[in-house]
Parts: sequence; C-alpha cells; structure tokens
Amino acid sequence: MSLNLIPGETVIHLSFQGSECLYRDHHGRRVIADFEGQGFARILQSQCDMQQIRGDGSLEEFKGSFDDLLLLVTPEVGNVDLLVSLGRLETDFSSETLLSESVLGGGWILSAKAPVNVDHGYGVILPGNYELPIPFYESAVSASGFKYIPSRLCGLVTDSLGIHDGEALKNHDFVVQNMSTVFPLDSSFEDGTRNQGHVASHLNAAELDVKLDPDNYGVVLQKVFDQFHGRQRARVFVDGEFIGWWYEPRENRRARWSISRFGVPQTHTKGKSSLRLRIEPPAGVPLWSVGRLDVLCLVIKK
Repeated sequence: MSLNLIPGETVIHLSFQGSECLYRDHHGRRVIADFEGQGFARILQSQCDMQQIRGDGSLEEFKGSFDDLLLLVTPEVGNVDLLVSLGRLETDFSSETLLSESVLGGGWILSAKAPVNVDHGYGVILPGNYELPIPFYESAVSASGFKYIPSRLCGLVTDSLGIHDGEALKNHDFVVQNMSTVFPLDSSFEDGTRNQGHVASHLNAAELDVKLDPDNYGVVLQKVFDQFHGRQRARVFVDGEFIGWWYEPRENRRARWSISRFGVPQTHTKGKSSLRLRIEPPAGVPLWSVGRLDVLCLVIKK
C-alpha cells in the first residue's frame, strides 16, 4: 500500500523533568500536552498518572488517539516523555521499508544509526528507533543509513518570505496591523543548532499573497519563529475562507528558535496558482511571532 503525506503532519517530542510542564492550568495541574487537530500519541515514559481533558471539561483515561483536541494533565510531580503525531489518525505504516543515507523527496523515518538532517535544515533527528514514524517533506540526509517509508507525495517550496525583507513584503502585498519592530535574534533550535535571523510579532491580522503549484495535493505553511512566548494561536483564512486554528503551545526561553507547520487541504488549494492568506491571532493571546514563512505544495514526486 502506498502512503501519502498529509498536509502539515508532524511528530513532536515532549520531555519534562520533575515539575516541568508546558504550563499549569487553573487547577494548578501540570499541562503535559496541549494540541488542536487530530492525531495520536505514545507515552514513552511517565512517573505520573495522566488524564485527558475532554472538550466539555471532564476527565477521562487517555486512549492514545484524538480527533480534535489533546489536553493531557497531571497533578503529580515526575518525569514524562511522550511523542505526539499531528495530522494523521492512521497508524499502520506496513508499507515497504527502504534503507538509504540520502533521500530527495518525502516519507517517514523509522530508525537511524546517526543524526538525520531533514528538509534542508528543518531540523536534526537524533539516532534511535522511533515509536512513531517521523515525517519529512523534502529530503533526509545522514552520515549513516536510516530506515524509511517513501511517500508518493513530496513537498515543493513554491514561495518564501522573510519578515525583514521589505521588498519581498511589498511584492507579496503584505499588510498587517500592530506589528512590532523587526529585531535580530541569535539563539538556537531545541536540537542545539545555532541560528541568526530576524523576527517580529503582530497582534492583529496579517495578509499576504503566496504562490502555489496548481497541481498540488494540499499545502503546508511553515513558519520559523521565536518561541519565547508559548501558546501562540491564530485563525487561518485562505481566500477569505476560514480553514482552522494554527496553534503552537510550546515555549522555550533558552533555545528560542522553532518551526511550526499548518496544513491546508487540497479542497482549498487544488488548481490554484496563488492564494490570499490571512493569519489572525485573536485578542488576549500571546503575540504571533514570525521570522520566515515558507509555502510547501504537496506534489507527486517526479
């Protein structure tokens, strides 16, 4: 069976020691995971009894998958280690497994003997056998062999915009209200990779035109941003139509650079060579941070 990448699917590793957490809720409980959308999770280690909060606020035992919300809490202190897969409910990765040191295209990494650099700098995957297959869209390269499952689709970057590039902002008809001053940030990603760039944050909606490949099977919006403030949240509109909430709960004030992805289904992108994008954080949430925005179209690998 041939598998296809789903727009925006990603796997996130969360690890907390002692009393660490994403944040504490109004009951003082540690919030271990807080994600919106569909997906599934694997608890690798837990010294705590964790429960899932349903949409109506009631507690239940965590079953491993979620349709629209994952909110895991614990009142206890202890180490927790888990993986969260967003965008895919299918857990059967029984397709043909291949071995390579370099892949140009998309797929899922199952295990690696050495660090794997994915998607031309998107991140570094450390060696290991992965409880959840880790998706990549453009490429995967390692000094040693890694096992992976190929996808019929891959990510093609059709547009990119740096928040510091005034000429590019003009060419994309970028408009925004109440944006901070663009400032340089010298920090690192969570894997330790050092990065120097520029970032800014905005309170109200930002709009821009972006280019697509008309033969796409969905689009991945990818932002490089400053995660100094967690729980960044925004509505996403495509050509004036509401698509969903882009939510990034993680916060790191030491390794401030991060990358977040949001998937736009092909029902809103197929056959289009461009679209008008609006990213609109609501009142009362942390400012929406962005350093660079990349647009990846899922296309059939040639």
